[in-house]
Amino acid sequence: TGLKVLEPGDSKNAGTISRLQDTTKRLDGYKNRVAEVTASLNYQDDIMAQVNELLVRAKEVATQAGNESNGTIRREQLAQEIFQLRDQLINLANAQFEGRYLYGGADDDDPPYDQQTPYVT
Repeated sequence: TGLKVLEPGDSKNAGTISRLQDTTKRLDGYKNRVAEVTASLNYQDDIMAQVNELLVRAKEVATQAGNESNGTIRREQLAQEIFQLRDQLINLANAQFEGRYLYGGADDDDPPYDQQTPYVT
């Protein structure tokens, strides 16, 4: 092959070669972990942007609902939109990344929020 050393045992510097190989493997592991964390953070950033949009819309709906000229039907429509926004927020709060719930704390196997009781379970 033209190489003097194919395996660490082929050289008197076998220990050094072995340590360098171990270091390279560890660095590859760190590189993979950084890529995973970066992907997770980018996903969470997207979720937070969506949450922000939903909250802005909820504020707009609340402002519209505060208008005294609204009748019962219009207020019911606005209430239904608020419930839809709430449901969308709950879905975002139950977001998963690589099969784990992001916002459930240590219990990342179960959804942290329930549609029926919209508070932390």
